[in-house]
Amino acid sequence: MLKKINEKELYKDNWVRFYQDEIEFPDGSKGTYAYAKRKNGVCVVVVSDQGKILLHKEHRYVINDYSWEVQGGGIDQNESVKEAAVRELKEEAGIDVSEELLTNLGAFYPLHSFNTELVTLFMVVVNNEVIRENGIELGEDIKSRHFFSFEEVLQMIDSGKINDAMTANAVQLAIRKFNS
Repeated sequence: MLKKINEKELYKDNWVRFYQDEIEFPDGSKGTYAYAKRKNGVCVVVVSDQGKILLHKEHRYVINDYSWEVQGGGIDQNESVKEAAVRELKEEAGIDVSEELLTNLGAFYPLHSFNTELVTLFMVVVNNEVIRENGIELGEDIKSRHFFSFEEVLQMIDSGKINDAMTANAVQLAIRKFNS
């Protein structure tokens, strides 16, 4: 097991902190380990009562491309995971739901070798009439929203059209839960 000798913060902002630790390996040799500490997050899979999944196409700066994704984001300070999920649904899809309608699908570390973020996944089943046409919060770089059948979503994962790991994980868990 690696042993931390010293922790050095390299950078911080409201979203992330970067560190480079001095470490000792099991054989006694020394080295460094770089990683990020991010606030935890939520992802919410919206499933229509007809068994279709709502995805939105959002521009992602780091890859300079659009990505089909489920709704999600960071958990604000003093906010529960369910409160964050409800807020993200409102911001990104214009959907108002109560916390009681959320089904927990589990929590996962998207990249635990590099960052500390833990993302809790939820599913919510809604009637199509619940979706509001103009509910997207200003500032979100969302190009479009669309309901896809389970089969279409799985094909999008297989073909690489869905390339966001949390979305791929969340929708497959939601499909399994919805069908059980």
